[in-house]
Amino acid sequence: MAFEAASLAISIITTVIGIIGGSFAIMTYLRNQMLQRQEIVLPLMKEFDTDERLDAALKLLDDFVIKITGSITGDRDFDKASLMNVLRDHHLMKVNDPAEMKVRESFTALLDFFGKLGYLMDIRVITRRELGYFDYYIYKAKDNDNVNHFAKIYSHELYAVLLDKMHEIPEMLRGLSIQYYNRKKSKPQS
Repeated sequence: MAFEAASLAISIITTVIGIIGGSFAIMTYLRNQMLQRQEIVLPLMKEFDTDERLDAALKLLDDFVIKITGSITGDRDFDKASLMNVLRDHHLMKVNDPAEMKVRESFTALLDFFGKLGYLMDIRVITRRELGYFDYYIYKAKDNDNVNHFAKIYSHELYAVLLDKMHEIPEMLRGLSIQYYNRKKSKPQS
């Protein structure tokens, strides 16, 4: 009887030690995963804050009026309402004004940046939690039909993937994310 009690006590102790060790290992793994994601996100935050190409798009999404020099007609003011015209399909109506081109390039850079985030989410390098820093402008872009129309026209698939991964994709962009996932599925894995 004493042998069975000792054997049971040893079994319980080793189980408790195993659970504690396993819990510690899981916590260490999760902490390391978070640190690795931070190593990726922190440079992206710096890029987002310092990339001058994004300035016009971010200010326009934030309801500022911006002045762009170098227009055919001199300095030119743009506001959020002007996006309907500026972010048009250039196949339907040419874009000849250098000031409009600068605004378009800014939105292209912004959608490309958001596309990076979408790609990193798709390959599970970052999670939804790491997007908090960018949420404000992601939602500003997502809620602007002119920006989404521009993204659709010029096939910014990874921007659509970002919104899909966030469960925030507008119907207008759903086809882009499906197109991306279908192409990804059809590629042979190496």
